[in-house]
Amino acid sequence: MIQNLRQLILNGANPKAKKVRKDLLMILESVLKAIDPYELTRRFWPKLKLEPQRYKNIYVVGAGKAVYKMTLTVESIL
Repeated sequence: MIQNLRQLILNGANPKAKKVRKDLLMILESVLKAIDPYELTRRFWPKLKLEPQRYKNIYVVGAGKAVYKMTLTVESIL
């Protein structure tokens, strides 16, 4: 998720700073993965108990920054 992870770690002034940077970036990476809209939608989709075969058309409507990844998830599931 973090594109320049290696470079951010290497920018540490000394080995201790590099380790701290790496640890903090690994925590940040974990948080970003945990709140990823694609993964959240995939995880909670079964709770909707939606039976897509019962419907002729399904329309997905949304707004906001996360809607693109959420729509990709719904499309891949359907």
